[in-house]
Amino acid sequence: MTAPQHPGSRSATVPDDQIVIGQVVGAFGLAGEVKVRLETSFPERLQQGRVIFAGSRRLTLQRVRLSTRGATLGFAEISDRTAAEALRGQLLTVPKASLPPLPAGTFYYYELIGLEAVSPSGEVFGPVVDIFATGANDVYVVRTGQGEMLVPAIEDVVLAIEPAAGRIVIAPLEGMMPTPPKPRRRRAGRSSSPRT
Repeated sequence: MTAPQHPGSRSATVPDDQIVIGQVVGAFGLAGEVKVRLETSFPERLQQGRVIFAGSRRLTLQRVRLSTRGATLGFAEISDRTAAEALRGQLLTVPKASLPPLPAGTFYYYELIGLEAVSPSGEVFGPVVDIFATGANDVYVVRTGQGEMLVPAIEDVVLAIEPAAGRIVIAPLEGMMPTPPKPRRRRAGRSSSPRT
């Protein structure tokens, strides 16, 4: 089983049929190009002529320069710095239907967010609420009743990912489960009551 692939999803701000591939961080130069922080494992698919959405606005890629820090993109519909600056902060999305199929056992992040994390015996820990990359492997953030549990996406811990069943089966390592807060001890002595 391999780690899931970007792009991720921000369901609160993105239509259900769209997926985030990046965010505009500012304008670049005077010809309407923008600097983009990418959120995709497939930057090579950002090619001239591809349609991308910034909110409800449909944009056509005209120029693409990739770097280790992200990308500089130019759109046919944006021709000056003022128009480019107006895109600052916008999430860039593409339709989910346009995403390439992944190899078996590999998933997009958006397919995992919301799945219930359960033990092999069926104990429910809580939903997967976030995913982040650490370099060696991804980490799934599971919201339990005791706090957040950080689940490394490695074969010894993540035993099965079953989007159709709405669950991810995990075998927590020792110390992975969040510990409940300790109850506060009350101090001995008199308590004052409000004066009347």
